[in-house]
Amino acid sequence: MLSDQYKLFCENYIINFNGTEAAIKAGFSEKTARSQASRLLTRVDIQQYISELTEKRSERVKVTADDVINELAKLAFLNVDDLYCDITGELLPVSEMNDKAKAAISSIETKSIRVGKDSYKKVNVAKTYSKEKALELLGKHLGIYEMDNKQKNQNITVNLSDSDAEIWINF
Repeated sequence: MLSDQYKLFCENYIINFNGTEAAIKAGFSEKTARSQASRLLTRVDIQQYISELTEKRSERVKVTADDVINELAKLAFLNVDDLYCDITGELLPVSEMNDKAKAAISSIETKSIRVGKDSYKKVNVAKTYSKEKALELLGKHLGIYEMDNKQKNQNITVNLSDSDAEIWINF
């Protein structure tokens, strides 16, 4: 049976999975919070309680890890063609966009652009959530940033920009 302090630690831990913060909020000393959290997180009974709390929360909000991964994939693999009309180059009406495009849009703004000396045209511009961040989170989930012992001697640089991703591996 877990003490109230340990339960409070677990309840705070599942908020953002920061052990040090959870230990402080559970009443452990700020000086020892990090080591206390590390120690607590190795205990089987603590891990079981965290799993129970996480499972209950998932059931309550009806969100699974698969749901999160699928949403990240929509952001990460959005193609600009999903947003714009081939013929006119204008933003598609939202009703005509596929689900991936709709999920990736953070906002739509109407802007006026000059098309002649004294004439303007209103255009809709879509802003999307960060493709770079979605790719980073998916990469972490898949473990592609982890290296085995052979790879530790290699220098790997990942440059993710708004346009293309570049990966340079130096041996």
